[in-house]
Amino acid sequence: MPDAMAPGGGSAGWSQGWDGTSYYGREQVKAAPFNNWLVGGYVFLAGLSGGAALLSALLDLVRGDTAGAAVRRGRWLSLLGPTLGTACLISDLHTPRRFYNMLRLFKATSPMSIGSWILVGFGVFSSLTAGADLLER
Repeated sequence: MPDAMAPGGGSAGWSQGWDGTSYYGREQVKAAPFNNWLVGGYVFLAGLSGGAALLSALLDLVRGDTAGAAVRRGRWLSLLGPTLGTACLISDLHTPRRFYNMLRLFKATSPMSIGSWILVGFGVFSSLTAGADLLER
């Protein structure tokens, strides 16, 4: 019985009859517009900072004063994303005005707008926790 899903109705399969272009002669998936290390850098720093903030908060909640040094290091490590990550993002955008323009308004349909506001909010709270830890000492 011939395969109805294969091109031409044969049983050869999709891979043999398809040349990689779509109906309009374009590729199916576009290449990523970011090909440099800056994007990977601030995505890595965001994950590292978020993980450090979460682990230090949980460690402070569970262990309290007995884990003071680890909590302190985690809070200071969580500042890497908002500081170095923001510098990488602005450098990737090629002009600081673009970052400022993203902060002028909030667009729920724009991943860059949402991400910029999350970065600013995380930076504020990371600075507050690190500052509170500094004042405590």
